[in-house]
Amino acid sequence: MKAEAGNSGFCVRPTRCAALLIAGCALLVHVAPRSALAQPAGTQPTLLQRQQDVRQRLQELESRMTLLARVLAESEPDKADRLRTATDLCGQKQIKRRLDDIVLLVKSGDYSAAERAQGELLADLEEILQQLQDTGSDFDRKRAERERLERLKRGIQSLMQQQLEQLYRTQAAAPDGELARRLREQADALEGLAERQAELLKQATGAEQQELADSTEQQAGELDKLRQQTDQAEVAAALEQSAGETQDSAAKMRAASERLEAQEDAEAGLDQQAAEEQLRRTVRRLREQAQRLAERAKVHELEQQQRALAQRAGGLEKELSPKPGKAGLGTPGQRQVGNAQRSMQKAAERLAEQRVRAAEPEEEAALEQLQRALDELDDALRQVRREELEETLTALDARFKSMLARQRQIRDDVSALHEKAPRGWQRPDQLKLSETAQTQRAVAADCADVARILVSEGTTVLLPELTGDLARNMEDIADRLDQSDTGVQTQRRIAEVLAALEEVVGAIEVRRKQELQNMLQPPDQDGQGGRQSLLPESVELMLLRSAQVRINQRTADLSADSAASPEAAAELARLAARQRRLVEIARQMNERK
Repeated sequence: MKAEAGNSGFCVRPTRCAALLIAGCALLVHVAPRSALAQPAGTQPTLLQRQQDVRQRLQELESRMTLLARVLAESEPDKADRLRTATDLCGQKQIKRRLDDIVLLVKSGDYSAAERAQGELLADLEEILQQLQDTGSDFDRKRAERERLERLKRGIQSLMQQQLEQLYRTQAAAPDGELARRLREQADALEGLAERQAELLKQATGAEQQELADSTEQQAGELDKLRQQTDQAEVAAALEQSAGETQDSAAKMRAASERLEAQEDAEAGLDQQAAEEQLRRTVRRLREQAQRLAERAKVHELEQQQRALAQRAGGLEKELSPKPGKAGLGTPGQRQVGNAQRSMQKAAERLAEQRVRAAEPEEEAALEQLQRALDELDDALRQVRREELEETLTALDARFKSMLARQRQIRDDVSALHEKAPRGWQRPDQLKLSETAQTQRAVAADCADVARILVSEGTTVLLPELTGDLARNMEDIADRLDQSDTGVQTQRRIAEVLAALEEVVGAIEVRRKQELQNMLQPPDQDGQGGRQSLLPESVELMLLRSAQVRINQRTADLSADSAASPEAAAELARLAARQRRLVEIARQMNERK
């Protein structure tokens, strides 16, 4: 318990020292210039001494932080990491050198420059203080990063699925959409011929009219070719009629050309006007048919859907980008998602132009880029999961070993007290018993805290239950010690707790060795697409078997006692509840396979 209190004190002291250091610097920032101006000669030594005192405090603080990081490395690795990070920040920001520079500035009387340097130093010291006060462990940050990457991966997978469905819809709409586009092209060509005929109606030569007739006849041939290429009866009929009308318009134009050559302008004008009107009727028919095909293909709807997907891809790219003010290349996959967004935008533009076939390659390119982004994100996620698992195993190893060491001390203390017998206890023995009970409750609280972490971690079914059961057993031992019970039953329960702790520590060590071997293998040999379980199935089965053996042994011990007591009945009820829970855990483990 004393060691615990000591460690707790160690965690507070560096933060307080840093706060005092910052307060001292802040005081100098506000006081130094005014004091210097008021008493330039008299205050300089005092001010210089104060600045030198700040430097001395920093030197002492860094030494303490380095020492405390070593002390806390085993029992509280997260706090040790914060101390080491803060010490590293002091070095990176060259705090000592800058304090020396400020001392020289104060000594030389350059208080304005000293004030500026103090302000910059104060900001950096506040950053270091924030690092010391940061309660979020590296494990928490790893988990947050893993959850962020998993969320982004789900977003990309969802976007890929929607883009794939968009491609299927585009491919299904392509025949109608492409035919509608070609009908519009034919209509545009005929409309151009009609406009040219309207111009020639005002003034034309026979040669010009003949040239227009040839172009119109050629366009009639294009309509007939398109009719032969389509397998839609309704469209084929419309094209056949349009080709015939266009051919008829060409014939009227030739007649007009002959009359113009014969200088029969009035009769030629009638033929020209009839040809123009017929062309315009054909144009309307083709445009109506194209509109019906486009509506059936839902090209406009496809365009809107593609634009929405492009917008969503843009949002994902922003999420993958580095945060403002932070250096970095962004999250893996950012560039590919950006490429996918641009391909989606091009596809939407092709659809807006009614070029459905031309949109397909862009949509396929977007899917390819999204798959590449997913591959890069998977690689990053695999690495983060490994790091998180290692952080978790390291933290659990330290916590369980700390509990094991304290539990062994409790065993030794209880055994020593029992050998004296309660009647022989003196005041120091009573105090020792009380301290041991408090230590046991502290270990139980730590164990319960670990159990909650394991439940939150969520990849193992058995370990949270075993840890929670250990915490309850520890509380029961503490209750017995509060009642001055150091007898055989209490010592037996302590032995059971120790055995369980040793098994858990051994299981974690086995898992860490396996993970080290996995890290030496290529990523594709890992065999794990998602999060790895905290403990492998073989280790969980070993722990399950040990828990069952302890229940069996305890049941046998109670059965051997001939005298049935209320305490024995309560213990049997507790064992029955544990047995039911183990059966349920075994069922869950089997279903998880």
